[in-house]
Amino acid sequence: ISKSGSTINMYTRIGFDFSVKGGNDIPYRIICDSDFYICGLSEVSDIEDTECCEKVWNDFYEKDSDSKIISLCGDKIYAAYTNGANSVNCCIGARCNEEQGDCIYVPKSRWACFDIRGAEDEAVNKFYNNIVCRWLESGSYVRNDALPNIEVFPVDMEDDDFAWEIRIPIKVKE
Repeated sequence: ISKSGSTINMYTRIGFDFSVKGGNDIPYRIICDSDFYICGLSEVSDIEDTECCEKVWNDFYEKDSDSKIISLCGDKIYAAYTNGANSVNCCIGARCNEEQGDCIYVPKSRWACFDIRGAEDEAVNKFYNNIVCRWLESGSYVRNDALPNIEVFPVDMEDDDFAWEIRIPIKVKE
């Protein structure tokens, strides 16, 4: 006991706190798809654009005002995204068996396909992050960097909760 009223310090026992992350359920399917073209509009977008390729999508609808490309699309619009150093090349249009105007070629490949609903930027970015940072890290596949990511949309995207698909090109981990 201190008579002078000085403060005495006592240190508590050391303990550990654990935090568990992950364990997310990420439904997917693997498909092998033949080669094809995406024909429509191809433009470059800044990689820092938080609404990836929004200008390209706006240009797609503006330049397709006579619906030539959309009429080729049937019930699905395909978009391919190829990352550059500071940009994203975005090609939006119809899936075709041969070149028809502004196109990119997509070779035969294996794809991991993920279904998603809606197009709210934050939710889409979080979903992509789960695919890249959790699904790819946890599985037996790696991204095939030689190919673009593909997104498959319904032609009618008026409903805020429309269903669409993300396709990531994959190959087996070595």
